[in-house]
Amino acid sequence: MNGVSVEVARYEVYHMDVYMDEGGWTENERHWLGELTVRPALNGEIDCIDILSAMARFTYPDFYGCRNKALTTTDRRRVYAEDYYGDGSWWEVGTVKDHMPVYGLKRIEEEG
Repeated sequence: MNGVSVEVARYEVYHMDVYMDEGGWTENERHWLGELTVRPALNGEIDCIDILSAMARFTYPDFYGCRNKALTTTDRRRVYAEDYYGDGSWWEVGTVKDHMPVYGLKRIEEEG
């Protein structure tokens, strides 16, 4: 996050409805799934490993109220996490194959 140290960061988690066009993946719609707290493992800066680890623990309810895991693996050969703007305000989590975004994490700014 550009050298900004944090103790904890909160994010809104969205499932991304995307489609492929000639320019790559285009966002069609976002579906809010819940909130996620991320704690950095090393040097106080959140990185892709911290995001993937937090997403592996994240569950959300389906239509019937059952809890579903967002990620079944954190294998970086299969899933990626990318700090989309480079400032930690939006993370994209998706499949390495076709580099398809599946989840979006929007940082919740602390007031005060």
